[in-house]
Amino acid sequence: MYWRNSNFQIAHFLAGKCHTMDGAYRMLLELREDREIAIRGVKASSLRAEAKKARANVVLANPPCESDKLEAMADIAEIEASEDMSKAVYEQGLRERDFIDACIAKVEPLRKYRHLPDHEAHQACQQEEWKLELVHRAKTFLLTGGTIPQDHLSTMMCHPDFKSDIAPQIDNFMKPGNMLLSQIDTNGEIVKLLGCELELSPAA
Repeated sequence: MYWRNSNFQIAHFLAGKCHTMDGAYRMLLELREDREIAIRGVKASSLRAEAKKARANVVLANPPCESDKLEAMADIAEIEASEDMSKAVYEQGLRERDFIDACIAKVEPLRKYRHLPDHEAHQACQQEEWKLELVHRAKTFLLTGGTIPQDHLSTMMCHPDFKSDIAPQIDNFMKPGNMLLSQIDTNGEIVKLLGCELELSPAA
């Protein structure tokens, strides 16, 4: 595998779990940053391995003693044993980053706050993202346990949209005949959007 997250996980369980396009965009940027750090880390590790191998070859060319020769041989064997895995990790990191980039390209034009710098947009989308997340959690709690935990309800009540939007949605969900799995928001728009990229990369 060599991936941190499969394409399916990214599309359905990470970015796809967000409730707004801006929330999904922020998540995708975080995932991309993680992959970029990993890719650069592999590059750095490869350079260190090359340096260590070069030093070992110098020792082998004129070994001071038998133990130094054996240690140099062991260093080279260890480096060569890990080369294939390092290459596979690096190449999969690139593929994962490419998939994330493709998802970002899908989400970015649909963002509400795309006119703002990223650091401001990430802040601006929090109220709506959290509102929808709290409603989603409340519905899930009610459906599975029949009640909303006290700490969750307390958090909901701190949200500025509690009276105007959150509470009415929960009240409506609790009416007879409405407490159904089909009433749970599955973030279909985002998942459907990112799922298009899955169809283009079936082998990933």
